[in-house]
Amino acid sequence: MNNELKAKPQRTGNKPNEVTIKKDDTGFFLRAFQRAALEAVGKGDTDSLDKLLKAFVFWGSNSTASIALRKQKNRFIAFCTLICDKACLSGVSGAASNDIWEKYTQLCEDSYTAEKINALTIRLLMEMTLTVKRRKTEKSVDTVERVKAYVEKHLHERISVSKISKHVGLNANYLNITFKKQTGQNITEYIREQKIEEAKRLMKDKNMTLSDIWTQLAYYDQSHFSKAFKTQTGITPKRYLSMNNNHD
Repeated sequence: MNNELKAKPQRTGNKPNEVTIKKDDTGFFLRAFQRAALEAVGKGDTDSLDKLLKAFVFWGSNSTASIALRKQKNRFIAFCTLICDKACLSGVSGAASNDIWEKYTQLCEDSYTAEKINALTIRLLMEMTLTVKRRKTEKSVDTVERVKAYVEKHLHERISVSKISKHVGLNANYLNITFKKQTGQNITEYIREQKIEEAKRLMKDKNMTLSDIWTQLAYYDQSHFSKAFKTQTGITPKRYLSMNNNHD
């Protein structure tokens, strides 16, 4: 049995319920695990990582039990380098990534059992995935604030998602998804909301007509303005005026 390790079932000449795996399959498991783990790190996907780590804990110790300690350390350091590189590509600063690399490579060198190195692998993946997740959240919040600032500055112009995406340097679809994830509304809805809020403010000026207002807010015509206003508030601009007694 020196050439076999416990893992998923295969057809063998052994007893029907015996579970075995050849050593050649150990490398396949580790490579598949590393690819999936790197993908989770790059996305900051803690949920996917959690599932992967359960699989690693289930049979990761068996898959590395026969590997010499020095070789296992070298593998860990190489994997650590890949993880840190992936994090950098996902927005983590080089300095932060390097600090984590130095910390874990030293912890690896100070480890004297396979179990400790396996535990380090889990700790490293969890820490780096959380770091990427936080960075992506911070970046999303910053992106949302840039969108809001653009809308505020150009409120009296015709604004499109395309123009905003060029301004922030991001793909329009990705930008819309990011914005909605953070705010609960897409960019077009936010633009309409802000324009109608501005329209309400302008309506307080009794010297301004509805024509003045929709023109100043860069709507195509009164019909376009009235439709947007009703979509946002549930009533027409004229009804809003009469309810608030802003105009004679």
